[in-house]
Amino acid sequence: MHDSLGKPLEIVQVKDHKAPLTFSVLNKAGKGKNSGKSFFERAANYITRYPDVQVVLASYGELGPELQNCIGADATTLKKNKKINTPELLKVFQRLKHHSLNEQEELKSIQEHLTQFPLITGDWQAAFDLLMQELYRGAEQEKGYTRQDLLERLQQIGQYLAAREGHHREWGTSIIPLLDQEVEDREQLRKAFHEGVSVGWQHILSDLDVKRQQHLNAIQEGFRKTKIVIVHGASGQGKSALAYRYLHDYCPAVSYEIRDLSTEKRALEVAAALAGYSIPFTFYVDASHNDKGLAEFLQRIHEMPHISCLVTIREEDWRLTDITSADITFADIELVFNRQEARELYTAWESAEGCRFPDFEQAWAKFLEEGPLLEFVYLLTHTENLHNRLQKQYDQIADEVDCQQRSENDLKLIRQVAVAGACGARIDLAKLAQLPGNTTLQRSIGRLEKEYLLRRSNDARHLTGLHPVRSEILTSIIADPILCSWEILALECLPLLEDADVEIFLLHIFRFYSEATNAVLSYLNTAKYETWGAVNGVLRALLWLGIYEYIHNNAKLIKQVYDKAGHGWFTVLDFVDFVGVLEGKPLGIIDMLPEEGQKEAKQWQKEQLPKSQVFARLDNWLQQVALPLLPAYDQEKDWNEFGQVTYWTGFREVNKRIDELIDWNALRNTLEKLPIDTLAVLIYGLWQALSTTDDFIEWYEDIRPTLLDRYRRETNTPYIEEQDGVIRAHFIVPTDDKIQKLGKSDSTEKEPFHALAMRHVDLLAQLVPDCTGYGCQGYGHQVFDFEYPYDETTKTNIPASQLKPRWVVHVNNTARILGSHMFRPVIWQDYSSQMFAIRKEVVSSLDELHRNLVKHFRSKTIVQELSKLSDTEEWKKTSLQVLNRPSFPLEALDQFGYTEERLEDISTAKEHENRKTETIISAYLQQYQPYLQAAREYFNSIRNFLDLSGSVMLANAFLGKADTPRRRVEIKQQLEELNFKISRPLLSALNLTEAIKDLPQFQSTFRKHFFTLINNEELSRLEQRELKTLHSLWPLWFCFETTPSRRMAVPGKTASDQLERRKKALQSKLFKALEKASTERLH
Repeated sequence: MHDSLGKPLEIVQVKDHKAPLTFSVLNKAGKGKNSGKSFFERAANYITRYPDVQVVLASYGELGPELQNCIGADATTLKKNKKINTPELLKVFQRLKHHSLNEQEELKSIQEHLTQFPLITGDWQAAFDLLMQELYRGAEQEKGYTRQDLLERLQQIGQYLAAREGHHREWGTSIIPLLDQEVEDREQLRKAFHEGVSVGWQHILSDLDVKRQQHLNAIQEGFRKTKIVIVHGASGQGKSALAYRYLHDYCPAVSYEIRDLSTEKRALEVAAALAGYSIPFTFYVDASHNDKGLAEFLQRIHEMPHISCLVTIREEDWRLTDITSADITFADIELVFNRQEARELYTAWESAEGCRFPDFEQAWAKFLEEGPLLEFVYLLTHTENLHNRLQKQYDQIADEVDCQQRSENDLKLIRQVAVAGACGARIDLAKLAQLPGNTTLQRSIGRLEKEYLLRRSNDARHLTGLHPVRSEILTSIIADPILCSWEILALECLPLLEDADVEIFLLHIFRFYSEATNAVLSYLNTAKYETWGAVNGVLRALLWLGIYEYIHNNAKLIKQVYDKAGHGWFTVLDFVDFVGVLEGKPLGIIDMLPEEGQKEAKQWQKEQLPKSQVFARLDNWLQQVALPLLPAYDQEKDWNEFGQVTYWTGFREVNKRIDELIDWNALRNTLEKLPIDTLAVLIYGLWQALSTTDDFIEWYEDIRPTLLDRYRRETNTPYIEEQDGVIRAHFIVPTDDKIQKLGKSDSTEKEPFHALAMRHVDLLAQLVPDCTGYGCQGYGHQVFDFEYPYDETTKTNIPASQLKPRWVVHVNNTARILGSHMFRPVIWQDYSSQMFAIRKEVVSSLDELHRNLVKHFRSKTIVQELSKLSDTEEWKKTSLQVLNRPSFPLEALDQFGYTEERLEDISTAKEHENRKTETIISAYLQQYQPYLQAAREYFNSIRNFLDLSGSVMLANAFLGKADTPRRRVEIKQQLEELNFKISRPLLSALNLTEAIKDLPQFQSTFRKHFFTLINNEELSRLEQRELKTLHSLWPLWFCFETTPSRRMAVPGKTASDQLERRKKALQSKLFKALEKASTERLH
């Protein structure tokens, strides 16, 4: 053993000897690298070089009598023994100590130590064996180990064991091979396929699908560029069939389907099972809103060079994911069923199967020219559309029930499954089986499966519809305002739902079937909840309802403010913070307004309803709901949900006596078993709810050191400092390839160190929430030996209020986004038309300016139209339209206000702690980001020009026509008396230059996305007009700003020629200066 400088402190010889250990054994020459030297000789050499070194003999067996008498004896006794009486051996025995070892006790001690590592808890013996192999190999090579080396090696061993366990558990259960096998009942499969059942692998093996070559080529092209391809589209667009067909035709090796990514933990387990292979694999994920771990899974496999992954996902679920190109590289393919694809499908189907329609046009007309691919396929293979078919099928079953030829359970099942499916939820089969009168349930399910009206999930735990499109159609058939209202349907369905689906079901009810809201709320108050997932699902849905109703109740006021403030309405009103991020402090926006504007804004804020109304529904429910028992120690997801529920009870000051549910000793034992992120949510929630109770504070103070120790271990933080209520983590910055993974919750490609630092700070703020401020400092990332101007990992004192978790500040974002919904276009057609109209307005206003500038340079007198142009209604209208240009349409977003084209994280932190505004882009909208940026840059330049040019027009229209220097002075004096100033001369010309530079990219990206929605000839004319107007306006405007008194017979040509001459003169001067500098340097 050595000290930190490498100086030996202790040498240890371990012996496992069955017979009593004798002097001769220790004096025998060693083997290998120790060949020729005994233990005593090696020890004597060490003592000669390092006089202070200690010598230890550790043995599992007994010592022989001779050694027992010598170890610990004085010098006189030792000299009497002839074997020892040499200077070298006397030195050894005078400092030799013996430790007797007991194997069972040593193993117990090792077990207690190793089980402190979370990844090793389940298999410490295997971890020990692997570590010993490492140490044996190291000993052979005389390799040195530090304590940190061993800790890191144990962590690696734990990761390996976890991966090994995950591998055996996942393959064959969550990872299913897609094998080329014999299809037994092709006719039954064909019938099911034509009935619209969700497509499976066997349908492709039976060649029942129509190959969509265009999309297959697009997937193949996507895989040439990246390892992850995501196919998204509305329900019924044939995503699964396309994916299975691609895997069958383009992946000759065995492909695999991934099932169950329901949590991040499951995602990590499945990903771990895929690691470690060197041969290429292709995996398929048919994702839904239940696959909460999809983003985590894709991030993990993105780092595996041998893995390719094809994902299909419904459009509404795709929009709700948080996958962005900042996290992973992927190709996304949107499936939209249109006339062209319908024609290709019709042609392929007619040649393969025959078709009852004489031509495509008749089939397309019968289809009413809209709908999903699923319905079109059904139309081609049947004599009626899907709605009519389902109507007849449902009516026939109802007739059979009326005639007592069929169980009434069949109708109930159809109703329950359809309503749940239409609201994105599943029926829990175990709950359904507990209902009275369900003795024939199994037979009813069997019948309805054969009739393609429902199906069991892969795990046989749930009942679902065959397809969401079918569920929506069936629900529209079943529902009746009087006889079978949505109130009745919702109350029948709610007790049977899978707990994880309660939230999405309630959101659909509150958003689309509001007539059932009051009845559902009454049910929720008295319902019995078995899991904290269900409780938190209801809580989140009620938060959403409170926001939705608050927006509705303030709608008139919001519209009034929007008419004056545009997209900034939410900052003028108090819609920025509902959860205490700002601690009641205003943003200060109003103070920036003129006096009259401040009065108006303050009056608007007085008219705004109290923000507490957002939480009224939630408060009422929390006061009445009966909470379930605490989760079991291994229910990670439920502990996370419990932590969030506990937080909201504390935030809303609803006393649910949660502390009476808790066994504090048992909870202490649970802490080490929870992932640190889940643990942080739990502690943060408990602190918010119970920080005023003695029992909790005593428990928290007891475990706080343990929490910090775990934080240190799992975040690579050697030192944590605390001073004056502020806690800061001093952490080691990982290597570049790990930064994005560790900082993924906030990561951006441009600011990886900031993202990583905020990950540290956010986690610390939740794990130890008793501080007033939080910070951090990273080490090891600034590799050059000079002082850096700014370190993104330095965070000194971020107030605790500004570090609320995203699941808390989500309320603020949702309120703002839902409020913006009332000002958005409804469909893409509306959006593109409005943008097209604004572009035409801009060109018209600039054309008018061009005409007046031509008049100005030709005229001897003042052109009044030019001086007053910026005050005309047309100019003001254009400026306002550019400022308030439309946001993306409602059809591009989810229906609940969870996504938009850009989400801004609001913060009022100061100086280095100022959290820069981060753009969180819905994955669905990722493809539009180049367009959004181009539009933002172009219109910002145009708007700045429109705003700044007015003062230039007024001043220079008069100054340019002053006939004498004295008159110019008089005009300037008059302008000064009116407090009229032209701020930053030539800035408007610079803005016009920027608009010219930005225009081609804007035109290109606009055309790319919206050319199908606008007449191509009109769009081309507008593009040419924009280019001509801006390029011809710029030289005139520059001359007007710099030489307004000049007169020109042909202003456009003269101004252009003048600028060209000035440009050449500048180039010449620059060239000469560079040439001179180069020559002087040579001398």
